[in-house]
Amino acid sequence: MTKNKLQELTHELSQSQNICSWLELYSYFTWHKIGFVRKRQFLRITETSITQDLAFQLYLLSLSQTLPVKLYESKLENTNGNDLEIFIETPQGYVIFPTQAKIIHSNHKYSSIAHKVGGRYQIDLLLNYAKKIKGIPLYLMYNTCLDSKMYKRVADISGYNIESFGCSIASAKVVKQEFQVNSVQDKWKIPNFADIHCSIAYPLSLLACSFSNLSKENFINASLLYFNHRDQINFYSTEQINDDPLWENVIQVPEIGKLNPNENVRQKNYDQIFNFNPKFRIVFSQKITDGKKGLWALS
Repeated sequence: MTKNKLQELTHELSQSQNICSWLELYSYFTWHKIGFVRKRQFLRITETSITQDLAFQLYLLSLSQTLPVKLYESKLENTNGNDLEIFIETPQGYVIFPTQAKIIHSNHKYSSIAHKVGGRYQIDLLLNYAKKIKGIPLYLMYNTCLDSKMYKRVADISGYNIESFGCSIASAKVVKQEFQVNSVQDKWKIPNFADIHCSIAYPLSLLACSFSNLSKENFINASLLYFNHRDQINFYSTEQINDDPLWENVIQVPEIGKLNPNENVRQKNYDQIFNFNPKFRIVFSQKITDGKKGLWALS
């Protein structure tokens, strides 16, 4: 990325008029940030550090009320910084996307797809959690691609600007179906960037750009089309999100990450340690209360 292009993107990100374009620009930055690190010795970047940066940037948006986004932090102990809940507002209410973050490795593979926690696959914990709360389970993948042939293949086949895959999403259910090649013998095919992005992944901005104004029937159809999601979907109210006792709106506390103890909050136990335990909850609404432009307003 040239200096002028970087300056241009920085300005556009700060001036974004809707979450759709903001997420797309943030994905471009993530693509080049990972590429910058991977081209240099002794630098390291992880899915946790990118997720923390994403949360902080959304926290700033929430503080400034520039765009209709809210960030919540879990009050539970032993949360996983790579686990998120993303809510998207629709005319029927909010739909939840339980989401687990994964970063592409330097060999352009996602080796941690088959990671186990407490003897259970992380992906199964995610799927079980989504089914319990009637949400749509996703992987949030942080990417770059330094392999020129793979870069060209994905760019040609996917139909997307490849830099928009800096932050991409894929159905966790489809990932399991495609790459757990033998569940009886517990065998996985570890996917690479092309395996995922030539067929089953989409830019993160898709959630904000395409899922907001759909009727209930169209939303269910879109969920089947994009994520092969056939299970029941629950639509949550604003009150259910705001009044959840296990979550704290970060702008209501003195410091992000410095929550006061709450004796009513669940404490450590085996099920909590070895479960899907999201650290942050991101809520994208269609408008903000002071009348500024809404989530999907045109720039």
